[in-house]
Amino acid sequence: MKKKILIVDDNPDLISILRVQLENKGYDTVQATNGMQAVDIATAQLPDLILMDIMMPQMNGLQAARLIRDNPKTRSIPMLASTAKISHADTKECLESGFNDHIAKPLTATQLASCIEKLLKSSKKRHTA
Repeated sequence: MKKKILIVDDNPDLISILRVQLENKGYDTVQATNGMQAVDIATAQLPDLILMDIMMPQMNGLQAARLIRDNPKTRSIPMLASTAKISHADTKECLESGFNDHIAKPLTATQLASCIEKLLKSSKKRHTA
């Protein structure tokens, strides 16, 4: 069964690029354009992983990550922050908000695939332990 990844970004062009890259790697994808949609879709569809931008309208990625972590139904979904903000303070804020890891924009297909595989393997180990 294919793993499902929720892509969350307010840039439709980037969503299209990420969707193609991930589907070419064998993943199913669903998309959201803001944090509110991300929380709703995560709750309804329970993706295997969430790849989420931080700076978005209506609800940013940090707020959405906190809500996803607060919900017992979605709490254990691995989340990867995709952000142009990569200072030590930004990284700390991402992790404190509930992200498992972060990746700097612009994303390369190789970096993205590596981070996703690492998080999915780590998640599988936690679920089977």
